[in-house]
Amino acid sequence: MNWFARHPIAKWSAFSAVLLAVAIAISRLEPDILARYKRDLAASGEELSVVRLSPLQTKEAVGFYDEFSAIAARIAVGPIHCGALDYMGKPTNGVSAPLWTEPEPNSPGKGTWDELAAQMKRSESAFVELRQLLKKPPRGTRYDPADPLNNPGKPSIFVSKRVAAQALAGAVINDLRREHLSSAITNLHTLIGLTHLYDEGGGLVDYMIHVSIGGLAISSSWEALQSPGWTAPQLAALQTEWLKTEPVARIVHVIEMERALRVLHFADFRTNTTEHMKGFGLLPAGSSALDRLYSSLYPSLWASIWSKADELRFLETMQPLVSDTRRAMASTNYQALRAAFTNAAAREQAGQSRFDRLRYPVSSIVTPRWAKASSSVLTYETRRQMVIAALALKRHQLKHGKLPADLPALVPEYLPALPRDFLSGASLIYERLSDEQFTLRSAGENGQDDRGAGDDLLWPAARFQVPGP
Repeated sequence: MNWFARHPIAKWSAFSAVLLAVAIAISRLEPDILARYKRDLAASGEELSVVRLSPLQTKEAVGFYDEFSAIAARIAVGPIHCGALDYMGKPTNGVSAPLWTEPEPNSPGKGTWDELAAQMKRSESAFVELRQLLKKPPRGTRYDPADPLNNPGKPSIFVSKRVAAQALAGAVINDLRREHLSSAITNLHTLIGLTHLYDEGGGLVDYMIHVSIGGLAISSSWEALQSPGWTAPQLAALQTEWLKTEPVARIVHVIEMERALRVLHFADFRTNTTEHMKGFGLLPAGSSALDRLYSSLYPSLWASIWSKADELRFLETMQPLVSDTRRAMASTNYQALRAAFTNAAAREQAGQSRFDRLRYPVSSIVTPRWAKASSSVLTYETRRQMVIAALALKRHQLKHGKLPADLPALVPEYLPALPRDFLSGASLIYERLSDEQFTLRSAGENGQDDRGAGDDLLWPAARFQVPGP
């Protein structure tokens, strides 16, 4: 014993080796609870296979996205960063100045309208090619569903999508500034068309990219609607395009795909445990003897003993979210949908003991932050309802010479149903300011109409400035 006292590293090494051996022996005697749980899920109709959940890989899709990326690479991205432009600037007292009426497109010293026009001119041929390409969206996916974590030679097209979306939003503003409404509408339709391109395997990241692109299209639509000269067919066509764009309908599939992808991540984590644990900061960065001992034993301990329990915890946490989301979507109860995500986040963040954090590190890493994602999606859907309602109001004004007294007057001639506030669960709040000006509001997550303050979302009226020369 005195020898062990003089050599603590040897003592802890021996103790850890015995612990590991005992734990492995116990795990071999226990039934495979994870396998049984997966069999039960399959028997109830749940799908954990990415291959069966994904569309097929097609040559058509591979060629389409290769061409898409090549076109996006020809879009001019400077000197003005179109993603940083202040579209539909922050409303004050319910009104906002359209960006295209501002003296400069960005803050002083960061670009001029003439520079933006020249930048858009260099990109025009790419925009034309992009419009033609979007007329024939492909079947299937460019990715191999059998190997979704690698897909060598098929880099993500997130960057290409973002570049194209930001440039098209800049093109809309440039067209409005130069009073080219027809060109602005054409570029706006192309921008909205980008939201239909789902090709990253259907997971949450792809989903949120489309929400981001849709947000740009919504802000660009507000900017465009402040321009005079619209015709009834133009408004109706744009409204139809927005009615077709409904990402919340995909949410159940997104959750199912996320679950299936994370099952693959667990398998990959078991194969390359030490490498992944280092990458996620689960191993100590120090070089002491104890740190080295921990780094050599912990990965083996997790992979041999705890990995199945870790994956089981993940699946058991996900299943209520899947079930609750299906019920909410089946009843179109979006308050219940938000509650499903809130409850999922609460289950994930529930307090764990130090031993639990040691056993279940991967489930915490791979579980998406559902509360943040759901808030973004429901906010986007509420803003999409606003743009649909705004187009209907503009159509009514164009036909009757004034805005309606209330939103029910738009149904069914201009709207199929009252526009919904996905955050509060009620209808949008409409305020008629004059025959030509109005605001739309969402009461936000607190359900209280704060007249645009607090967490309310606002579709503002326009405060016009006289454009510079």
